[in-house]
Amino acid sequence: MRLDTGCESALEWAPSKAMVRRDPGARDASIGLSSASIDYICADVQLGSQKLRGVEIGVHDQQIFSGERGLVGNRVLSQFRVTIDTPGRRVILEKN
Repeated sequence: MRLDTGCESALEWAPSKAMVRRDPGARDASIGLSSASIDYICADVQLGSQKLRGVEIGVHDQQIFSGERGLVGNRVLSQFRVTIDTPGRRVILEKN
């Protein structure tokens, strides 16, 4: 997952092809330079030890960026103090 401070949504996700089921009422949206058809779902999300309830997730039928399954946007990131520990190769999320 990518941390995307330029994304206003909470979470954008591209599941494996086997998990994708298209909703006839799907909305079209643009993320970065690519447009894709997106379904929105609400689900509980766990990031490490942090649990978030009722997070709106944009579900994409293809990857947003090559090699990535999705991104975490500002609606989630704004709930935390975010520390990026580059030498330790980890992200630390502490609830505000």
